[in-house]
Amino acid sequence: MVYAWRDSGAVYTPTTDATDRVAAAVARWADPAVTLGGTQTPDEVTRAGLGWLAGERTPFGAAVIATVLPVEARILADAWIEEQGLVFAAQACLELAGLLHVRRSTNPAILRMSADDARFGIWRTKRTVALLARVREAMAAHDDYGAACTALRLAESPRHRVVAAFLAPDEFSPTTTGARDSSMLLLTACVRTRAELDAVFQATGYSFSSLESEPELMATLAAALPPDDMLDLIIGEEDRFLWYDWEQVAGVYLPLLAAMPGDRAFRYLLDNLASRQIAATALASAATFPERAVRLLAADQRTPRHADLLRRTVRAHPELIATLPPELAARFAPRDEPVAEVLPPVLGTPPWTVTRKRTRPPSVDGLDGPDRDRWTAWLKGPRAALLDRARRDPSAAAAALIPIAFGPAGPERRQATAVLHALDRAVVLTVAAGYGPAAAGKIEPLLAVDLLPAKIPALPEWLDLDALEPIRTAHGVLPEDAVRHVLTMLAFSKPGEAYTGLDQVRDAADPASLGAFARSLLQAWLIADAPATDAWTLEAQAVFGDDLAATELAALIRAWPSEGAAARAVRGVDVLARIGTGTALRLLHEIATTVKTRTVRERASLRMTEVAGALGMTADGLADSVTPTFGLAGDLTLDFGGRVFTAGFDEVLRPWVADQRGKRLKSLPKPGAADDPELAAAATRRFAEVKKGVRKIASEVLRRLESALAEQRAWTGTELTALIAHPLLFPVGRRLLWTVDGASFRIAEDRSLADVHDAHVVIDPEAEVRLAHPALGIDPAWAEVFADYEIVQPFPQLGREVYARADLDRLVGAKASTVRLLGLERSGWHRLSGDGGWQHTLIRNLPGGVRAEVDLSPGIPAWQPASEPDQIIEGVRVGALGPVAASEIVRDLTLVIS
Repeated sequence: MVYAWRDSGAVYTPTTDATDRVAAAVARWADPAVTLGGTQTPDEVTRAGLGWLAGERTPFGAAVIATVLPVEARILADAWIEEQGLVFAAQACLELAGLLHVRRSTNPAILRMSADDARFGIWRTKRTVALLARVREAMAAHDDYGAACTALRLAESPRHRVVAAFLAPDEFSPTTTGARDSSMLLLTACVRTRAELDAVFQATGYSFSSLESEPELMATLAAALPPDDMLDLIIGEEDRFLWYDWEQVAGVYLPLLAAMPGDRAFRYLLDNLASRQIAATALASAATFPERAVRLLAADQRTPRHADLLRRTVRAHPELIATLPPELAARFAPRDEPVAEVLPPVLGTPPWTVTRKRTRPPSVDGLDGPDRDRWTAWLKGPRAALLDRARRDPSAAAAALIPIAFGPAGPERRQATAVLHALDRAVVLTVAAGYGPAAAGKIEPLLAVDLLPAKIPALPEWLDLDALEPIRTAHGVLPEDAVRHVLTMLAFSKPGEAYTGLDQVRDAADPASLGAFARSLLQAWLIADAPATDAWTLEAQAVFGDDLAATELAALIRAWPSEGAAARAVRGVDVLARIGTGTALRLLHEIATTVKTRTVRERASLRMTEVAGALGMTADGLADSVTPTFGLAGDLTLDFGGRVFTAGFDEVLRPWVADQRGKRLKSLPKPGAADDPELAAAATRRFAEVKKGVRKIASEVLRRLESALAEQRAWTGTELTALIAHPLLFPVGRRLLWTVDGASFRIAEDRSLADVHDAHVVIDPEAEVRLAHPALGIDPAWAEVFADYEIVQPFPQLGREVYARADLDRLVGAKASTVRLLGLERSGWHRLSGDGGWQHTLIRNLPGGVRAEVDLSPGIPAWQPASEPDQIIEGVRVGALGPVAASEIVRDLTLVIS
């Protein structure tokens, strides 16, 4: 409700039977003399009240009766105006301001306050305010407005002037009443400028937040003040309704924001769209001002929430598509007509839509198939990779999986059964016959096992199919019913055990469209505030996700812990591992080595080790193998037609360019007149794409190799051969010194291996190869060899500082830079959280289960680390350290000492 202003076109519609209803209320009054004649009630109050009942209609008598008569305030005000006129009603309101009804079970009283009595204000009774508001409404539209204002000018006390200002805000200034009690809150409904409002607050000590429990006053203020002034007031309270998400406070301010005109108000909503309540407010605002919303959203698509808000607004107002830029308007072009005639069987007649009889999976004891351990490990990996492996050799897969499917209950048995369901039925039956009569007799029941859950879940209400990218097959787009079936299968699938019907969808659909569908599903879940009961949408990334899904998910995993969603990030790590592509595993390794949140980092490390073990590799070896090549096989040839350039990457993966004579250039030249325009443009684009990709992985590659030096990671001879063959690992690896069985060697430019005398070195494929560390001794002749060949190392190795364990003692008491201490996280150090967010300990886990701990004072405040620029190293605790580990720990801490 907004209190009326005379210039706002207010309309007053009186209650037709108001006088009769008041008379009826008086008639029902059991003993008015007792109520009006209390011992503490002044005589003039009693006389006025009883006189009004006897027909002596005075404004004072009307005010006395108004304090106690059990009738709706609106009806009473209308009766005054109907019976005695607007001037009488205004005078009665002035009198009412000086009365106070003291309600007691015995001896109630009606007190008359003196003009300077500021103990109680008008605001003490909501009924009084309701009566004043009704008279104000009448005055705003009444012909007797001028006469009523004349009567109000007789107001003498501050409290009475408050009433006058409230009843006729266009006539009386709210800043000159002189009141100092809670009556002043009424004056917030009388201001038109921010200056007037500030004057009211300054005079009383009240503030904007004082109006939070008064929706009528807040609404009236919002309607009267300029929008920017009101927005400033609301933003001043945002820490209470936005960051703390107080529902009661948000319920006051957010509706005001939703109804507020002007670009600035909507931009404020867009800037805070990450908040669930703000997102709902923005949607309501867009419904009220759709043209504004579409115009501003067209220029602000910074997050999926912004894109979703634009989509919802345009869907509600399709006529506004024409106002969008062409690239955005294309998003809302009519989709291809869905095709329902050619569908995978599971989508045509879903098994859960027909009556079915559940059976227990049969079992056969004593079966043992080939490569059981390897297939058991593969069953824990990505489903798509498992199916691809099984379909390459279905007979071998069936031979390995049939014993597992007939074995003990568990996830491996369910996965094996699901894969057998997806293989050629004839092949499975033939292979099963080879296991004897028991297996041959039970394979048909096994393939008939119902893999559905006992209860099929309903899709969540927040899920809007229009927000999802279409799934495309060779025959067209899946219809809505089929999409619902896909979502249902995703919803009842268990983590890591996708329902077999989804394999049919994956076989029939375009992989890129499935990836886009999965990503849009995840975004829809996040926009709905990620309800935990629907986390299957996250798991869907492992079923249909591609490299783009992995990239987006990895970014979310990094962000979620800081948003209070560390558990969701841990689950996201599991999903990322199950996506299983090279990109997904590379990102998983980055999370395992660089993310600060311990639970997330440790889960990523565990999953990386599991995936590597299933592939017969180490986690670091897997990280090397999934380092992207960006299509390179060696140096990059850039053909301009008229000229040809060669590009590559140096010891720290910085790009270089050389001309046909081998001369290094500062950069790739621009195409010239003699060059072929199309070839030159394509070569320039190709070089830019490769540079961009390498830039993203360079620091991780260098960090991984320096960590391998510090932790003495071992490569097999086979893994080293793979590293040498990699176009981006080779330029770094050939600038390092390696060791095997006590003998050191380098990687030559022709990718061969050479010792310090340039003699050829051959490495056994199973041999353990490491980076040479000076703490274990390096032949000084190697420094001369590297200098002769002008080999610049990517990080210190030959000249790396060497320390002994005894050097740890000199570090205690030293002052260290907080910024440099934080930089140690790139070397594998992590901060332990302490009380109140203070971090007093740095730790580094070393190979062999050894841990180093450093105590800091005063500690690093997690919320603002730079606020404590220096730390004192109070203690260093280490386990049994070898010479390399001891040297590296001392080196790290020496580098941070101020």
